[in-house]
Amino acid sequence: MKNCKKCSCEFAIDENDLAFYKKVSPTFAGKTSEIPSPNFCPDCRHQRRLTWRSERKFYSRKCDKCSKDLITIFYPDSTHKVYCKECWWGDDWNAFDSGRDFDFTRPFFEQFDELIKSTPLLYSWKIGDIENSEYNNNVSYFKNCYLMSSSNYDEDCYFGYYINDSQSCVDCSSVKKSQIMYECLESIGSYDLKYCHNCSDCANSWFLRNCKNCKDCFGCIDMTQKQYCYFNEQLSKENYERKVNEFNSGSNEQTKQMLEKVREHHLKFPNKYMIGEQNEDVTGNVVYNSKSCHACFDCIDSENLQYCHQLTDAKDCMDIMTWARPAELLYECMAVGGNAYLNRFCIISQECRDNLYSQYCMFSKNIFGCVGIKHGEYCILNKQYTKEEYEALVPKIIEHMRTTGEWGEFFPSTMSPFAYNEALSNDWLPLTKEEAISQGHRWRDPDPKEYQSQSYEIADDIAQVGDDILQQVLACKRCEQNYKIVPAEFAFYKKNSLPIPEFCPSCRHIDRMRNRNPRHLWHRKCMNDACTNEFETTYAPDRPEKVYCESCYQKSID
Repeated sequence: MKNCKKCSCEFAIDENDLAFYKKVSPTFAGKTSEIPSPNFCPDCRHQRRLTWRSERKFYSRKCDKCSKDLITIFYPDSTHKVYCKECWWGDDWNAFDSGRDFDFTRPFFEQFDELIKSTPLLYSWKIGDIENSEYNNNVSYFKNCYLMSSSNYDEDCYFGYYINDSQSCVDCSSVKKSQIMYECLESIGSYDLKYCHNCSDCANSWFLRNCKNCKDCFGCIDMTQKQYCYFNEQLSKENYERKVNEFNSGSNEQTKQMLEKVREHHLKFPNKYMIGEQNEDVTGNVVYNSKSCHACFDCIDSENLQYCHQLTDAKDCMDIMTWARPAELLYECMAVGGNAYLNRFCIISQECRDNLYSQYCMFSKNIFGCVGIKHGEYCILNKQYTKEEYEALVPKIIEHMRTTGEWGEFFPSTMSPFAYNEALSNDWLPLTKEEAISQGHRWRDPDPKEYQSQSYEIADDIAQVGDDILQQVLACKRCEQNYKIVPAEFAFYKKNSLPIPEFCPSCRHIDRMRNRNPRHLWHRKCMNDACTNEFETTYAPDRPEKVYCESCYQKSID
């Protein structure tokens, strides 16, 4: 047992953890520099990584090379150099120009901070074909998408987080292989769902939770292979359609009332302790087709993971946030994948091998403490070395880092280009400004120009809203930040009879994040009085829901 250096809570390091640290420890000239066990607990390690990822904050600034206007994740007054896609991937600049010798009189992180501020960074992260989808970040293969993040292979999707292989999804989170979805969470393989949570292979339904292979259902929970069910009651087709038609889905007020009615109904039924299928020896939530994964969230087709989040096709990894497809033997990394192998303490790296403490490095191997290196090998602080020089110098740097307490630790949040409330950290682990500053994080106050009063009156029913709303500046009813309705979004609301949102995209995103369970596990007992099973679950003990083990849950829905 250890006590977290940051929050002081107790956490365990077991023999499997120690074996993994040894497995990923680097070897130079036949001598291994062992990675020590972490000083931060899993939650604090996750928080620290999240401070290095900004996804939904966009700013206007110019490329520091060609002066092209950019929509970027880096604030205009940032001290970091920012290049557009064409300039960053171009051949007329060289990351080695910012190379330097290692100074053994100074901490490594201090020197790396200077390097990252002097080496150009990519304005945002997009991979593959991107068509008509500028206002997105951390995405790949996009067409006609807007304000999306952590998503791949999507078309006509808006305001989503972690949406993959999908079309026409609006205001959704953790949705895969689905079409025409609105305000849906943690669902897969579905079509035309509205306000649904944890549904698979469902269609033409509203307000479902924990349903599989259902269609034409409304307000139901814990149902499988059903049709024409209304609040878990089997109806004829005619009676079902009559009931559904009584609900005016285009009315904001009626939708609010229905959401409250659905919530009260759903609380009467049990929930399975975790969301996931086709798993073996797995703990966490929203995990599919995986094996031997502990405390993992939003992972699929993976094996032997611990404390990992949003990974697909990953193997033998620990403390990773997002990507893979595929990757193996990663430790304490953020956004690493695409045939990555044996990367430790790296951020945004593609197809890299045996790298340490590096960022924005592509198609490189055997590099240490580098930024922006492409197709490089045997580099330290962006300076080229021979293999023999590299293998002699890196162990000395590691020993120096041991004396400064840096070896084995991820980059501090104080070095991140992003303030705490700009980064993904504030989505999953929200703090007030005072709390963030007291913990040593930076904070960026909102721009007062983004808060204008709203004079336009939005009709309650979408049927009464005209095209003139597209020219209006709206103000969020919660945070008062301004937002606009874009044409494709408006067409989606009209076609699907959905009300105009009265909250801005950021507040709607926050609401969805709060409606998802936290990425934290509690040890609990099955709430079926006749059962003695225990499990790890994301349902906190003070939650109002009934939580069952897998066996009891399956019996309750059979």
